[in-house]
Amino acid sequence: MWQWVKDPKRGGKAIAVTLAFAMVLTLGLSSMAEEDDEPTYKIENYKDFAFDITALFRAYRKTVADNKDSIHKTKKFLGKKKNRKKMLAQGKINYKVMTKKEYPKKIDGETPEGQVQLFLEQAVAKVLRDAGKGKNDFVWKGDNKYVSKWDGKMLPARMAAGVAAEFGELTDGDITIKLTTSNKLLVNKSNKPDAWESKMIDKKLLNTTKGKKGKPIFKETDKEYRFMLPEYYGTGCISCHG
Repeated sequence: MWQWVKDPKRGGKAIAVTLAFAMVLTLGLSSMAEEDDEPTYKIENYKDFAFDITALFRAYRKTVADNKDSIHKTKKFLGKKKNRKKMLAQGKINYKVMTKKEYPKKIDGETPEGQVQLFLEQAVAKVLRDAGKGKNDFVWKGDNKYVSKWDGKMLPARMAAGVAAEFGELTDGDITIKLTTSNKLLVNKSNKPDAWESKMIDKKLLNTTKGKKGKPIFKETDKEYRFMLPEYYGTGCISCHG
């Protein structure tokens, strides 16, 4: 999303500013090592794996925007199993469109990659199911009064936060995923970026060159592998984040 602003350093001339957020996957590398009789996540290619999982997370999140009733009539819409199944199926279609990859018809849960993929699917299914039962809070507790008008509604960011929490529980925190953005655009402080995320978003994803967008960013240390997949705000997001 490009937002036109006046830059006093350029004589008040309007320039285009990219408003970005990102999906961040963190893999604890200590959990990747083999242990006696313990399940492991021994991944052959961290970058491809991280991209696939993060892209799937984004694809499922998009299903909320694709189904407006899941936002405006959350409990009624998601209370119907057929609608939840529809969104789960749409997530796989979105994944194919976004990545140009076929979504596997059957996931091999015996492989580390397959196990984590199934965890993400289970997390999404649980969030949708709980929303249909009215178990999710979806109540704004911050200072932005505009956001309060969305109380009780499953916004895409709220769905993503719920999925991230469920996913982290299923992986015992060994692999985590989150939706975050620049502190300049942040609404929900629970999604606050850490130091590395903040630096990467502000330095590499936010820019003033029209038509230029950031590429995926990754970082590997002895303890963890981190992957950041950028995305950009749509027009409907600016009322809260602009």
